[in-house]
Amino acid sequence: MNSTILAVDLGKFNSVFCWLDPDARGERFRAAPTTPDDLRRELTRQPVERVVFEACSQAGWVHDLCTTLGLAATVASTAGEAWRWSRVKRKTDRDDARKLARLAAVGEVQGVPVPPRDVRQRKSLIGLRKRLVAERVRGQNRIRGLLVCQGLPAPVGARAWTAVGRAGLAAHARPLAACGPGELWRGLLDLTLTEYRQVRELLDAAEAHLDQLAGANAAVQLLQTTPGVGPRAAGRGGRPSDRCLVQPAG
Repeated sequence: MNSTILAVDLGKFNSVFCWLDPDARGERFRAAPTTPDDLRRELTRQPVERVVFEACSQAGWVHDLCTTLGLAATVASTAGEAWRWSRVKRKTDRDDARKLARLAAVGEVQGVPVPPRDVRQRKSLIGLRKRLVAERVRGQNRIRGLLVCQGLPAPVGARAWTAVGRAGLAAHARPLAACGPGELWRGLLDLTLTEYRQVRELLDAAEAHLDQLAGANAAVQLLQTTPGVGPRAAGRGGRPSDRCLVQPAG
């Protein structure tokens, strides 16, 4: 029975592969670019019992590739005590791959669930929306700061950020090229309002598509029947196995 374990230390540009045969206590290493074609070649170089690699930003598509090739794959959580590298003088990609292979051989690798590709991408879009919401708030605060520094009232309430409210704010602005040395704040306000408008447009596009996805997802619609849960909050749910995103290794 084949007991060879293939451990992969995934890197942004290059990855290190370690084939470990626990019975023969033999190790073999190779390095290759982190591309689908190169990984496909290395993953199928020889029969293996399973493939193991750390949770990281590349883990999703590599797991998909393993599934396509019919290979049993484990995405390893790096949160356990066994992953600590304290008091280690040397730490290379080869060391990482060897350690991963040896931990897998003795059953010390705790796997994390990998959501399907469409779920991962939807969650990425939800994450982008969250960042855009934060950037929208930062933009509002920057606009308030520019006005307050000139002794002007800060915009307050939701109406201040409607199209009518923004038009009123824009009355204080002026293209930067047309501002003299003493009125640069007007040019800064013009640039900040432009940036704010762009963020709102991106946010609107992201939310519209998330709402569209929610409307086509029966599970999301069911979650929306809970009071206070809207389409985007419900979109963060799903099957229990879908709730764990593959995160970059620490």
